[in-house]
Amino acid sequence: MEFGLLGSLQVRGTLGGISPRPSRQAVLLLTLLSRANSPVSIGELVEAAWGEHPPAAENAAVHTTISRLRQMLSVSVDPAGYDRIVTDTMGYSIRVLDGELDASVFRGLVAEGRASLENGRGAEAVVTLERALDLWRGSTAASGMSGWFVESLRAPLDDLRLSATEDLARARLMIGQAGAVAEELRGLVTRHPFRERLWEHLMLALYRTGRQSEALDAFHEARRTLVDQLGIEPGPELCGLYRRILDNDAALLDVSTADPGAAVITRAVPRQLPADVVNFVGRERELDRLDALAAADGGGPMAFVVDGGAGMGKTALAVRWAHRARGRFEDGDLYVNLHGFDATGAPTDPFEALDQLLRALHISPQEIPRGLEERAALYRTALADRRMIVVLDNAADAEQVRPLLPGSSSCAVIVTSRKRLSGLVAREGAVRLTLGELGSDDAAALVRRISGPARSDVSGEPLDTLIGLCCRIPLALRVAAERLTLRRHGTLADLVDEIGSRQSALSTLTLPEDATSSVRTVFSWSYSMLGPASRRMFRLLGLFPGGHTGVPAAAALAGVSVGEALDLLESLVSVHLLEEVADRRYRLHDLLRDYAREQAELEPADTEPDRALTRLAGWYLSTARNAVLRLLPPSRPRKAVPVRQEPGIEPVTFGSYRQALDWCETERVTLIAVADHCARHEVHDLASQLPAALWGFFQVRGYTGDWITTHQRALGSARAMGPAVEAPTLCNLGTAYLEAYQLDRAAEYHRRALALGTELGDVWVVGVSTANLGEGSRRAGRYELARTYFEQALALGEENGNPWLYAFSLASLATVASAMGEHDEAIEMYHRTLVLHREHGDHYQEARCLQGLGDAYRSAANPREAKDSYLRALVLCQEMGNGLDTARITYSLAEIELELGQDAEAEAHFKAADEIAGQLEDSHRALLRDRFRERRDQPGPANSAGSGDSVASAASADSGTSADSADSGGSADSRDPQDLPG
Repeated sequence: MEFGLLGSLQVRGTLGGISPRPSRQAVLLLTLLSRANSPVSIGELVEAAWGEHPPAAENAAVHTTISRLRQMLSVSVDPAGYDRIVTDTMGYSIRVLDGELDASVFRGLVAEGRASLENGRGAEAVVTLERALDLWRGSTAASGMSGWFVESLRAPLDDLRLSATEDLARARLMIGQAGAVAEELRGLVTRHPFRERLWEHLMLALYRTGRQSEALDAFHEARRTLVDQLGIEPGPELCGLYRRILDNDAALLDVSTADPGAAVITRAVPRQLPADVVNFVGRERELDRLDALAAADGGGPMAFVVDGGAGMGKTALAVRWAHRARGRFEDGDLYVNLHGFDATGAPTDPFEALDQLLRALHISPQEIPRGLEERAALYRTALADRRMIVVLDNAADAEQVRPLLPGSSSCAVIVTSRKRLSGLVAREGAVRLTLGELGSDDAAALVRRISGPARSDVSGEPLDTLIGLCCRIPLALRVAAERLTLRRHGTLADLVDEIGSRQSALSTLTLPEDATSSVRTVFSWSYSMLGPASRRMFRLLGLFPGGHTGVPAAAALAGVSVGEALDLLESLVSVHLLEEVADRRYRLHDLLRDYAREQAELEPADTEPDRALTRLAGWYLSTARNAVLRLLPPSRPRKAVPVRQEPGIEPVTFGSYRQALDWCETERVTLIAVADHCARHEVHDLASQLPAALWGFFQVRGYTGDWITTHQRALGSARAMGPAVEAPTLCNLGTAYLEAYQLDRAAEYHRRALALGTELGDVWVVGVSTANLGEGSRRAGRYELARTYFEQALALGEENGNPWLYAFSLASLATVASAMGEHDEAIEMYHRTLVLHREHGDHYQEARCLQGLGDAYRSAANPREAKDSYLRALVLCQEMGNGLDTARITYSLAEIELELGQDAEAEAHFKAADEIAGQLEDSHRALLRDRFRERRDQPGPANSAGSGDSVASAASADSGTSADSADSGGSADSRDPQDLPG
């Protein structure tokens, strides 16, 4: 296949050729060809084809357009065209072979012609450069495509075409074709009046053909154009040639003098890169990517943005790569520190930066213009035909960088910044590389390298701990390693203890004689650049009890709207003071959290930490209660607990069971941390209510450990709130211990709850505690006592109008009947209970009732009915995300299949159950697997129907589940029949 960019866009193959009409497909093809054999990201393709109006579903839109493009290539050009466009993790690329892309051939010929020219082989250069220019079929605008992105792809090719034309003129002058050159250049200088090399070649051609006065007139015309339109004087090469022509310099008539400016001034090669970084470790993937991008035949200016947080090693990477790539940029390297984030507090003005760059290019101060745009134009002109690396370090923003970008594709510019500089990526087509923490192996290697080979203690657990304390940030690791070298008589373990014992690790991660290398200091430079509202949000996030935060929670913490919170969070992400770890989920690494807390302590009046955290806890409680409304059926009694909530702070509501469950799962760690914070700071109402709001989630997901931990911590606050809150908290805790199969502790808490409930006249606590005392007795094998408790609970449910307690107690009586061999009675009661649970919409208890019914059928030697019940229960549990019961039922199904002689199906169920159990809490996993092995190890009769001791029943999987717990509420007189989630 052949691909043409030099003129209108063309593709030719075995089936013929096409010139795609202007369309998104054509723009994507042009974009892919401009970066042939290198991946182009989805974002870049969207920016190219949709511009300022991106589609709602970007990935899908690009995929559809690429599919159409593949179809077009394979149908109209070549059957193999479809496979030329390749998908990978970084985006899409087009595979182009040597000689297939005219732009690549053109560049190769130009490079070959320039080499001949530099070696004095003028005739050879003329032939080669003419071959290169003959590849052009017209203007790149002929394709009809427009837009700034398309223009950014065309401009470098047009620039190289003009540069090659200049080189051809020089080569033809070298072989004595001055007359023809003079005629051709007349039109060119009219179309490109700012190209000083064209004026030089025109002047020399005129002089060599005996037209000295015209040559001098050409200089004056060039000077007038540059001064009037750009405000700059001609460069030293053009001025030097003018003086020599004015002096009738005979040496200019020698055809070997094809580049007269070279005789006037010898171009010095600037080498401004800082010294390469000592002890540089890692980042090989990023370095290799820069190498690949720089080597790619992309046609555009090579502009790279390296962004990342403070201390991540952005400058080190840029300098390392620039040293590594120096051999490809023979005309030198430039370096400017733009002071975007440092102790100066004042970013370098682009006007001043251009002055530094132009002086480095040996432009005299007198020749440097006074205007910013004029300086930028002269800078681009000076770099137009040079191959150089430009490092723009520590940029403040895109506006600071734009005037400093070369216009030529022959130069590579690498920009470092703590900001993402999205504008440079979107408008200038820069490629971004974001630096995060080092990998663990690289972090360890860095510490070892700096601390030196003599330190034999830099290994093992102390090293791993140090890496964790430093959050794998290169600067923090370097400072820690240097501190270790300064402690000749101390060990790494001593340093780790010192860092860990400090209230903030930042106090240790500093060097005594270099404050600018302190981790705290470099964080402060980013913090100082924020606006007041962003700084406040950053301080508050340092106080956030959990690991990750979402936007609504951050809004509650700061007391602002969700929209305002998102803007503030993104402002922190943009300077890498906050990391977005998932869609709209954010985190501070530990060192930044320490710094944020320090700032909160320094500015308590503006931060109001106590008020913010109480507001956050109230929001979490309100939202958790909304989630529970979806997780529990309407029939279960609930208590409308009053919540402290500031006006304007709205909790999240949920449209479905799955949304509520997903939110609880995502926020689980944070909910527990917030509840713990409230308990430790004696915010008694919230500390007692948050765990009570979560018990339904803990039960459905089998998080018994969390259930116990949160309620144990809440006991003190519940006691402080009074007996009306303490009683249901004790009941909840007893239920959690029952779920964990810790029967003695469960009985202890339920007896205490029963006593308090009886004293208060709280029929709900009395009913739940009574039912759960019965369940504990059943699990202990004391069936008659269990039946007594269940009958009492059944009567309480009927007398007090609690249909849920009545249904639960009936199912529990069925469990006891089954265990005592009364199979028919058990099956009849289970069926009655199923009707009640379905009427109430209680899928959780319906599923457990079906499990119990399955066990009863097995005990009654009816494995097929048992299997049917288990399968119906399994569907419900999977829909609810109930992993614990899903594992129990799957084990039971495995045993049923064995009884039915279906060994292969049984093994499949056993394997699936093992996998599900592997995702549960340790206590549940151990219990289920131990019981499973015990059952599997027993000979034949143990696996027969009627044993009454399946894996499920042994692990409390049958209908004998614990009665659900009571919400801890407010005062006793606020309780009514809808107060508690039985």
